[in-house]
Amino acid sequence: MRDLADAGEIAVAGEGWTQESAEERGFVSFGIVHSPTGAERRLILIAHGPHAAGVKFQPVTMDPDFLQVQVGETKPIGAMEGTQTRLIVRIPKGCRPVDRSGTEQGKLGQIVLQTNDPAVPRLTIYLRFVIEGE
Repeated sequence: MRDLADAGEIAVAGEGWTQESAEERGFVSFGIVHSPTGAERRLILIAHGPHAAGVKFQPVTMDPDFLQVQVGETKPIGAMEGTQTRLIVRIPKGCRPVDRSGTEQGKLGQIVLQTNDPAVPRLTIYLRFVIEGE
């Protein structure tokens, strides 16, 4: 799967997910977001291994704090020993202009999810975006 990046026993895939190689950290790209419109990305968290069946995700921090994170239902993946959980990340309408492009002027945004998987107790997902206009 091209847009899949392993983080131990948990992987991230979906709309806007980019990771050039296993050595690089991946990120979700929103591109340029217009403040009056906002933006949303739908991701899938894929857990595999012995703890996959009972894995739970809980957002603990968002940077910047206006980000909205919605964790969906966890479902088994076919005959594999694994599960998938939908994750929606939103930049709401009306946010002030900000640069989170990953440059010297604007560090990447991030969300940190706590899990109950002992192999991956925390999962950090980085976000790249620039909000323009109000």
